[in-house]
Amino acid sequence: MRQKRDQTEVRVSDETAKALARLAHEITEQPDEIVSGAVSFKDAVVPDRLRTDEFESFHIRGRKYWLYRLALSHLAEEKTLEHLTARDIEPQLWDLVCELSIRRESYRDQKMRSRRISEFLRSIERPWRNFEAILGLSDLGVTEEFIIGGVTFQKMTAAGARKWGLGGHEHLVRTAKLISASPIAMTEIRAGSHAKASGRAKEKVDDALNFLRFSLSGAIYANVWDEQMLFRRNGIWVVKALGEDSLPQTNLGRGFRPMGFDIPGNLAAILTEYLRPTEDVLASGGDDLKRRVKRAIHWIGTATTRESYDDKITDLCTALETLLATKDEGRKAEAIAVRSMLLPAALGQGFPDPRVVFFLYERKRSDLVHGSEHRIGDEEDYRHLRELAVKTVGQYVQLVNSSPRVTKHSKVIERIEAPDRLKDVLDLLKGSRGAAAVKLRAFAENRLVAKTAA
Repeated sequence: MRQKRDQTEVRVSDETAKALARLAHEITEQPDEIVSGAVSFKDAVVPDRLRTDEFESFHIRGRKYWLYRLALSHLAEEKTLEHLTARDIEPQLWDLVCELSIRRESYRDQKMRSRRISEFLRSIERPWRNFEAILGLSDLGVTEEFIIGGVTFQKMTAAGARKWGLGGHEHLVRTAKLISASPIAMTEIRAGSHAKASGRAKEKVDDALNFLRFSLSGAIYANVWDEQMLFRRNGIWVVKALGEDSLPQTNLGRGFRPMGFDIPGNLAAILTEYLRPTEDVLASGGDDLKRRVKRAIHWIGTATTRESYDDKITDLCTALETLLATKDEGRKAEAIAVRSMLLPAALGQGFPDPRVVFFLYERKRSDLVHGSEHRIGDEEDYRHLRELAVKTVGQYVQLVNSSPRVTKHSKVIERIEAPDRLKDVLDLLKGSRGAAAVKLRAFAENRLVAKTAA
């Protein structure tokens, strides 16, 4: 029985279309909202095609802005828009918003408004197509073709690679020679672009390699060593669209492998000076504090050696948990997010948006650790968490060095959770909306009550 194709691979989902319809209705039918106090807004120039002396710039705020952000977040998650980033989509959505507002008299007609939204979606969406990918492998010998997890493992000759499509151009012929030098993995995928197809193919091949490791461990467990199962992709890949007369796209990527790093004398001096406060704690701090700082640095360092962003995120969240939470706390996401504000505040420094920290720990780390999600981390998440974790270690060390009598982690937590700082956090969170803000306020309030009672 043929599997039914996911319609969201062909067109934008009904949920996103409804989000755009709600935004369009608000822009054209509702008067500008009178909002007092601090409020989120967007103020930007009107696109050239719509700009006049009367309309040079435009702004939205209040409910209109909230619906705008909601629509943008929906669009960024659409399969048929995966060839675009949120940054690519936003100027086009802003163009639509400006048009709806400037020509609102015309667009108060619901049919005309719906037609314009449909035109907007058709102009930016790209239905998924079928692709075939070849990826080179290293440290794996294949004598006969076999299939695991929808991936074919085989050897391919240079002539076979040219017949597949790697011919007629120097770079393709060169790739054909490289492909023939080692076993390959071949698979079909659906995607909206060659770039997304290559990424999806890599994930599919990685899954198949894990299936292969699993089967080796179960079928001939006593006869295989872990060191024999370190086969992986070698960085060579090529993707072609099926049923189209277009050239394959290829890349001779090096993969996630050591690049080497030279440390000259002047850099060595900078690095050792940077580590001096940390080494002071490790030399003279309490045993509890030494262990925590070492563990946090261990997890930050380990994260850099991981290839998967999921693994990197998990390690970095563990580093944050080591310094900003305690063993017996049940709500670690709230604890880490609130204390990511309190710790730098105790040193008179700025702090990150706690809702972002909460989201990365509560949604991504928890889903990864408990096995409910897979491949949900990305480079942006990793960069954000690594910066936060590195800064947290530095701030934690600075606070410990300024308090020689503090020798236990629980006392560090007590110090950063001063009642006045908790009150400041509550004041800052008071104007924030959403489930995350509610949970963070509840945690801060409970900590303040406990402090006051003590």
